[in-house]
Amino acid sequence: MKTKIVYIVTLRDGGLRFFEMFQLSVESLRLHQPDARIELVMDNVSYASLCETGQAVPKGVKLINVDVPQEWERQKSRYLKTKLRTLTGGDYLYLDVDTLISGNLEKLDYTDADLAAVPDGNGPAGLWNESEAELCVRAGIPSPMGKPYFNSGVMFVRDVQSSYVFYEQWHMLWKAMAGKGIRRDQMALLEANERLGRPVRELAAEWNCQICCSAAIHYFRNAKIIHYYSDISCFPDRFVTPHFINGCPDNTALALAADPIKSGFRFYYTKHRRFSRFVSEFLYIFRNNQRIFRYIKSLPGKVERLMK
Repeated sequence: MKTKIVYIVTLRDGGLRFFEMFQLSVESLRLHQPDARIELVMDNVSYASLCETGQAVPKGVKLINVDVPQEWERQKSRYLKTKLRTLTGGDYLYLDVDTLISGNLEKLDYTDADLAAVPDGNGPAGLWNESEAELCVRAGIPSPMGKPYFNSGVMFVRDVQSSYVFYEQWHMLWKAMAGKGIRRDQMALLEANERLGRPVRELAAEWNCQICCSAAIHYFRNAKIIHYYSDISCFPDRFVTPHFINGCPDNTALALAADPIKSGFRFYYTKHRRFSRFVSEFLYIFRNNQRIFRYIKSLPGKVERLMK
């Protein structure tokens, strides 16, 4: 595989939670793509904290240490993400640490795009989520509904001048929006993509199967990359961090890395499994109709409220 893989790890309050998720993602990557070149970007403060714990960057992973300005200490992961193109050379696939590899990635080398990502929520390419749209408006983006809205947790980026221009715009917009209290980077990603003529191309959903979104069930069996959303799922606290002993994954974690679909995520589809699959299939059918998609997406919540 020619395209390298790049991660970002920042630590909070000395905890190793994100570093352990990174370790497990790397383990799954090496099992499914043993020839992958891997880079890890860390801010200096996080790296110093990591060293104090006695942990080390996995062998064979190239470390890139970055000094993040103090004013962005609380948002340093997004500071680094929106600046990443300037921090490393060559074509790369960026992966959030809350991802697991479940298939061969070599086809990415032949991606016919300079920038590519998967629509957020494995749904329509255009923004359909009303709450996300409200945040966009607060951030200063006019009429965001229907504009291409990508998940930034998995991004393919070529080493071409237009990618550097894109990241410069993305970083600038993110800092401006963060100053207004909108710290998430995807709103700035949307606006940068609009201002530059929509250079971000769409990747198939299998490259970023976002399992906390019911639409993802349709893509689950053929997923290349599973994205479990560390901030809104119980998955890392149940299946990742308890299975690291003295900084090393135990047999349960290794089994998850080897076969994340069978070993780790079966639990996600056992509760209301038939109903979830039913909803997912309809979401897939209407994935290009934002209004119908949004209505179907609301059905599980309505059913849950009726059952109470």
